Amino acid sequence: MPLVGLATIVISIVTFIRFCAVYKIRVVVSGGIVKNAVTIIRRDWPFVANSFLIMTPTTCLSFFVGFIKNSQHVIIYAFAEKIFMAIRALLAVFVNSIFPVICAEGSVTSKKSNRLFLFFYLLIVVGCAFTYFISPIVFDYFKQPKELNYIFYKCLFYFMLTIIIISINTRYFLNLLVHNHFNDSRNSPYFLASAIIILLVFSINAFFINSVFSIIQSLLVAEILIVLNLVFLNYRTRPGFAT
Repeated sequence: MPLVGLATIVISIVTFIRFCAVYKIRVVVSGGIVKNAVTIIRRDWPFVANSFLIMTPTTCLSFFVGFIKNSQHVIIYAFAEKIFMAIRALLAVFVNSIFPVICAEGSVTSKKSNRLFLFFYLLIVVGCAFTYFISPIVFDYFKQPKELNYIFYKCLFYFMLTIIIISINTRYFLNLLVHNHFNDSRNSPYFLASAIIILLVFSINAFFINSVFSIIQSLLVAEILIVLNLVFLNYRTRPGFAT
């Protein structure tokens, strides 16, 4: 993972240099630019902090799976995880696509929004079910023992269930984002409390139970907690809610 991160940084730097060279852009660092950058950081630090805290489940998943002692199970788990990550990337595509539409005030009515997200949820459920039931065709190609097949299918089941839970928070996340509540420091303690609980759940399961199932179950619990947090914050930020 460190090598992947380093490669990403190098590629980003090279791409940026190439972009500047092609479009003849000169990078000038002045006192005014630095001052503006500091102002933006001071203004938007809650957004950065909350964005980091809401990613605690994924961060913990990558970190605590390294403590699982059964390396054979981890290999099978990794195969199921790749499927999970691929589908999760599609969720990010949907969020990035729908965000500008929702930002255009008045372009999406409440009725239209309900239909859109209902179709989205239905698509996710059908897609996860299809992925789960079609996966044996792919995995059986590797001719693994029955025990490992069971581990893979169980891991994949929990991952698909987690995808469905993650898709639920999409609407609430976008609502907070559009109305700039995600950049409200008053909401940061809620995200911080969720992150601490999630960290404790992963730690207990990783060090005391120590199985790939416990790690994925921790992820599922963590994402449910994130959904509940986002639902509460949506309710809390509604007009007329007493704070």
